[in-house]
Amino acid sequence: MILLFLPNWLTPWGAVGKDFEKPVQVSHHRGALKYAPENTLPAFEKSIELGADFVEFDIRPSKDGVYFLLHDRNLDRTTDGEGPINEMTAEEIDKLDAGSSFSDRFAGEKIPTLDQFLEEISGRVGLYVDAKEISPEDLIEKLRKYHAVDSSVVYGGVHYLAQLKELEPSIKTLAPLSDIEEIDSIVKEFKPYAFDCSWDALSKELINHAHQLGIKVFSDAMGEHENRKDYLQAIGWGIDLIQTNHPDRVKAAIEEYIEMNIRPQLLDGGRIRQTEPPSGKVILEAGVVKVGSQRIPFDTQVFEIPPEPPLLVDRQLYRVHALTDRKSPGHWDGEGPRGPGTHRSYQRLVPGSLVVSSTDGSTVYRPDVDYIYDYYWGSIKPATGGAIQPNTDVAIAYKCHRGRYDTIAIDPSGKASIVRGESMPPDPTELLLPYPPAIPESSLRLGNIFTGWTNNKITEGSIGDFVPDSQNESSSEATPLEAGGRYDDILPRDYLVEIEEPGPVGIATYRVAATGDPYGVDPPRSLDEPVFGPSIRTSTQEATPLLFPVNDGRTADYSLRIDFRPMGGTVLAKGDRWTLRADPRMIFNRDASPPELFPNNEIEGQRKKIQKTLERLEQGEKVRVVFLGESTTSGGYWPTLFAKGLQDLYPRATVEAFNVGIGGENILGGLPRLEQDVFSKDPDLVIVEYLINDSGVNFRHDDSEGPGPVETSHRELLQKIQDHGGIEVVYLTANMGNPAFVQAYTFENFRRTSDLYHRLCEEFGCAYVDSFRVWENMGEAMGQYFITRLKGNMVNHPFGNQDIAWSADETNAEWLLKLFQPKE
Repeated sequence: MILLFLPNWLTPWGAVGKDFEKPVQVSHHRGALKYAPENTLPAFEKSIELGADFVEFDIRPSKDGVYFLLHDRNLDRTTDGEGPINEMTAEEIDKLDAGSSFSDRFAGEKIPTLDQFLEEISGRVGLYVDAKEISPEDLIEKLRKYHAVDSSVVYGGVHYLAQLKELEPSIKTLAPLSDIEEIDSIVKEFKPYAFDCSWDALSKELINHAHQLGIKVFSDAMGEHENRKDYLQAIGWGIDLIQTNHPDRVKAAIEEYIEMNIRPQLLDGGRIRQTEPPSGKVILEAGVVKVGSQRIPFDTQVFEIPPEPPLLVDRQLYRVHALTDRKSPGHWDGEGPRGPGTHRSYQRLVPGSLVVSSTDGSTVYRPDVDYIYDYYWGSIKPATGGAIQPNTDVAIAYKCHRGRYDTIAIDPSGKASIVRGESMPPDPTELLLPYPPAIPESSLRLGNIFTGWTNNKITEGSIGDFVPDSQNESSSEATPLEAGGRYDDILPRDYLVEIEEPGPVGIATYRVAATGDPYGVDPPRSLDEPVFGPSIRTSTQEATPLLFPVNDGRTADYSLRIDFRPMGGTVLAKGDRWTLRADPRMIFNRDASPPELFPNNEIEGQRKKIQKTLERLEQGEKVRVVFLGESTTSGGYWPTLFAKGLQDLYPRATVEAFNVGIGGENILGGLPRLEQDVFSKDPDLVIVEYLINDSGVNFRHDDSEGPGPVETSHRELLQKIQDHGGIEVVYLTANMGNPAFVQAYTFENFRRTSDLYHRLCEEFGCAYVDSFRVWENMGEAMGQYFITRLKGNMVNHPFGNQDIAWSADETNAEWLLKLFQPKE
């Protein structure tokens, strides 16, 4: 269960918020002792990171009366000391090593004093105090000193607890309980806050009896009881707290309990669909949910999706940089934050809204005379001979289109509702790329709906039929062109295909125009005055990409396909035209099947290819990992998440990670660095990630001509690693790019490159993790449009500039870590 490094509120489909008290609290026994040495500060810090409700600790005194955290009377098991702790002075104890016996990573870790612990941890998590050997007076004094009385529960004998209550009436006490028959006799003498009941004595009757008396029930799940079945049974009985050595297991059981008993499960129906004709409303079809053992039907409902108005930025300083190698400012104006205060505008400007003036407002500059601009990327450049000099600050005002995700969710009563999302990112200096909204944890997300970016009519995604123009000379009505593929743009468009040259048999030359935003400097286009893209010469014997003409004569492949084959022997005529309607997918239903993780789901087969690394990790040895790749590696957060997650999975091992990725590089640049940047680190494992930039090189290669430079370079890389010896390799495919930016950014081309990696991994015995499957199936995997996941630049970076944790990086790390799961 890989939840170790993900925020509790973050899921692939959107965030969740707490709307109910979770069914049971969790205490970490002596801290997170599977991740760090027990009863040490790192163990308690890890517990806080993992979301513990309480941390349990034990108190014992030194010879000179200083209190330390130690479970055993003797020092032998957990430190390099010997004998009882109460026979050593505090100064002697402070010299002991409490970390090396766990792992070399913790060499030199000290046994914390009670004061050190309370000063560092109090107020950040509940304190489960096993008093062991501290007087009631001293304990109350310490808890008061560090303002920890209210956050503490103290375990001890009944007589000891009664003394505590006399000293501090508000203290929460935890009395031992071995049998239901003891409850009444204990309560007659002393009423505790909670019972600490042995797990074998737990029962529904015991818990109910204690609850009737206003007393909570805690228990330690240790040994044979550290399993899903026992956890779920105790939670079902109503236990208030489980103490554990395995917080990940308890967390998984709690989530399963919520899923089975609190959160609705969809049994039938509940699909979100568009209206006919499309409108700003959607229809939720009737269905049935199950909550616990109850089946709850719900009716068909219509929900309105309000349009997202443009954002008005009335004054912003902007740095106009020199125009270098393009006639237009096309593409993005450098990396980094956007919006007011950043010297960069937001993207997707509303055509005609941009006003550029001098910083003092005295001069209003003229578009196309003093400056040129790009509406899609939000960039402004000086025009040749204009009044604005390069690297000049100007003041700009503009409107920009915003997008938004709304969610339809259903609560435990069976009531469906719309949850409106935000169009602004969590950090206002990020790009205007929205996230799905948070929903209550007890609710079921039925689906996400995207709206905005000039498109407020909600569609499910469809490709129409080619309709021949009535003036066509060829008789193509009976045997029309055929459309195929899928439509990966987010705006509705009408496409126009015009034959320029019929060509010889099997060949045709045509051109394409389309309506809507051309993603550049021009305003939205229509077919009344079509703006055609470049001529395309193609075979009529196979389906080929139907390319969308973006600005500056470039084209983008949004996965539409045109197929002349159904026309058979129909003779094409110059000037023949066909139109085609394509509507975007804006509704993402949750019931779709997510993509499979590994080819044929053969995860064990992939694990065999990293067996040496797994063995080193299991034996607690040092493992050195090198990440070799381009900007998704060098600037991404996934290498950090992976290294941290791997360390969490194998806390007794030492994971050393080296990120040697270089932005903009492909394998042709990475290969020459192998000796200097990879072998020099003496790695046990190398993770290779070059999908984006390799796809750019691969796009220009015809496979029929034999291996291209990408394949040749990867072969050489793998052969050199193999010859070097002792290094295992994992290939990771990462994210897609924006087709409007680079012609090579097509799903087909990225899949072609991914399949090349897979083939090479099979040949050379390397592991292969295909995260690109998520991007190919973003709607099913995450309920989102893939461009909105490119947080960094709307081009090819899935990580933000400020809020890097809000990204697709967790997907790469999570999928990688599935290869490295320890055996139970």
